[in-house]
Amino acid sequence: MDFAMSLTRRATCKRAQFSCVIASQDMTQIYGFGYNGTAKGFSHNDCKADQPGNCGCFVAGTLVNTVSGPRQIQKLETGDMVLTHENRHRPVTKVFRHPYEGDLVELFLETGSHLNFTRRKTATVEHPFLVRRGGTVGWQEAGNVIPGDFLAVFARDCSGCGKRIPHYRQFCARCYIESSKTEEMRRRHSERMKNNNPMRGIHWYDPSRSALIQAHSQKDTTAKVYKELVHLKQEYEAQGWRCVIVDHTLRPDIVAINGDRVVGIEYDRRLWPNHGKYDLRPDVRSQYDEIIWKGKWDLSYDEYNAGFVWAKVSMAARKRVRQPVYNIEVAEDNSYVAQNSAVHNCVHAEINALIKVRVNDPGKVVFVTGQPCITCAKAIINSGASKIYYRSAYRSDEGLDLFKQAGIEVERV
Repeated sequence: MDFAMSLTRRATCKRAQFSCVIASQDMTQIYGFGYNGTAKGFSHNDCKADQPGNCGCFVAGTLVNTVSGPRQIQKLETGDMVLTHENRHRPVTKVFRHPYEGDLVELFLETGSHLNFTRRKTATVEHPFLVRRGGTVGWQEAGNVIPGDFLAVFARDCSGCGKRIPHYRQFCARCYIESSKTEEMRRRHSERMKNNNPMRGIHWYDPSRSALIQAHSQKDTTAKVYKELVHLKQEYEAQGWRCVIVDHTLRPDIVAINGDRVVGIEYDRRLWPNHGKYDLRPDVRSQYDEIIWKGKWDLSYDEYNAGFVWAKVSMAARKRVRQPVYNIEVAEDNSYVAQNSAVHNCVHAEINALIKVRVNDPGKVVFVTGQPCITCAKAIINSGASKIYYRSAYRSDEGLDLFKQAGIEVERV
């Protein structure tokens, strides 16, 4: 409990500060901890105690994933089964609607165009999305999401190889390049270049759209490759490797060292890398325990669970709106999937702690500085717990009554 109390100083909610710690039954392991509000350093001044459900909303027309397919949020009713961030369906318990005048946040995934609406996610400033920043996963208000963060988005299988990719893609990067449709596009581009080649005579050279895009994407190639190497280096360093970039030599591009193990990482931008590059260089090959090949087209998406992958936010924008907005409350998980992104309607300490717990231990113990509300009580019961310790009282005892019905011991300390 002392550890939980010390965490309250991190809480960013200006109305009240609470924190939660989840530990094993023998209290030798801490499974997760959290505090109410958003991540440290961000503002959280949008709490409206007198307006339930007004902690973040969506405009009319926003599609929510349900058991019968996507449905507009304003058409949802109590009892409808919606998909949650745990990749399961849970019933809607409440539906909210209220007028809104303020900023609408637009988050764009893996695109440089504000017109790419299939990769755009919109919500009011205070609505929480499931976000990964660095190595931390948690619920982050839309207004605090920045380029470089990753959103948990609904996943699908690549039509070519079956790899898990975001919902807005049909192919992974490699399968797209190898697809027959892309091959035909390259063939037509090649014919166009031949017909308009100025070396064949006096012709007016009109570069195709494909040529312009290719020239722009390959501008300053050396700098682009180095940035990609830095990103790859950071990935290995996050796993505990010590890495050095040695590009532009007859050696692997990155040398990675972990203990007594030395690995060479060869980065190749070609579609079909030359894996036999070092077969004729035994003097180089013998210096490494292993040479790992990484390609530009080997992009893969980290999975949050079986239903969601992480997609990178490339742009964030805002626009002013004045219109009705909608939100829903969902049983147990208190989350749903809107615009194919995992979103939440609660940023309480218990929820922020539970999202970090990946151990299936029905005997775990929960320490919380404030008595859990009924929403958080449902989430705790669903995750499994043997005992709840809390310190300060809450304005409603509905959460405590729910614990008693579930047979979970509760003690105020």
